[in-house]
Amino acid sequence: MREVSGTVTSVDSDARSFVVDAGGTSIAVTTDAQTDYKKRGGPASFSDVTAGAAVEVKGILQSDGSVLARKVRLES
Repeated sequence: MREVSGTVTSVDSDARSFVVDAGGTSIAVTTDAQTDYKKRGGPASFSDVTAGAAVEVKGILQSDGSVLARKVRLES
């Protein structure tokens, strides 16, 4: 399981993916039907992921270096 924390820099709604700036390193995050979203402890969805949002992602590291998210927690 890979953990990524940082700020969302861009969102691709069609691909249901986003990029996180994790301390100067850009990490691509992909999502699927099994991704669980939370915002301040309550339910959320992909549409809550916006540029500038602080996120914590837990997921599976993919061979291309991206992370397939299993949990996305929106901090802001």
